[in-house]
Amino acid sequence: MRRGQMAADTIAGFPARFEGALDDLRALVSGRPILAEGWGLRPELVAPLLE
Repeated sequence: MRRGQMAADTIAGFPARFEGALDDLRALVSGRPILAEGWGLRPELVAPLLE
């Protein structure tokens, strides 16, 4: 597989993995804020969730 195709496939998979990460974060219980970071938390995916 070409590198360009691998990169495109990885980027195309971000929304599904992002939803999985949100599910995992929602399952966490804490009296304090929870901070998540990572390359897959793309601005275009996170921005619609901000108030």
